[in-house]
Amino acid sequence: STGTLLIAYQTGDGDGRGVSFAASIDAGSSWKTETIRRPDDSEQRSGAPTVVAADGVTHLAYLDGSTGVRYGTRRGSAGAFASAMAPIPDGYESSRANAGLVLDGNLQPALFYWYNAKDGPRSVVGFWRPGQAQPVPAVVSDTGSDDGFASLAFAGTAPRLLVSARRDDDF
Repeated sequence: STGTLLIAYQTGDGDGRGVSFAASIDAGSSWKTETIRRPDDSEQRSGAPTVVAADGVTHLAYLDGSTGVRYGTRRGSAGAFASAMAPIPDGYESSRANAGLVLDGNLQPALFYWYNAKDGPRSVVGFWRPGQAQPVPAVVSDTGSDDGFASLAFAGTAPRLLVSARRDDDF
C-alpha cells in the first residue's frame, strides 16, 4: 500500500557468499542497495536471507556462516540493523539448512531454523520469537536432516509449519 518493496538476497558463489539488501520506495522504479554481510572465501558463507516489514520496522534474518541465524531490525529506511544471534540450545549447533522469518497477525516476528545435535544425527526445527531465551523444538528428526527445508506462516497468531525432512535412513 505504500509502494515500498524490500528484497534480501544472497551474493557471491561457491564458498564466498554474503547477504545484501535492496529497498525501493517507488514501487520498483529505483533501488537502494546495501551489503549486510560481505562475501568471503572461508567456510563462513552466509545465505538464506529473509526480510519482512510493517509499521516502519524492517526485520531481517539470515544464516550467518556456520554460527547460526542472525536476526536484525531497524526502524526507518536507513541505518544499521540492530542484530543478535538466534539462540541454539546447549548440546546443539547450527545446521546451515534453511531458516525463515515471518510476522504474525499482530505484526510480531517469529523465526524458524534448524539445529543439529553435536553428539548424534538428531536435527530439530526450532520456532523462536525474539526475546525468548530458547527456541521451541517444533519438529525433530532423529536420523538427521541437513538437507531439510521448512516454511512458516501464521493463521492470525497461530503458527503453521510445513517441513520436508529425512525421517529414516533412506530418505
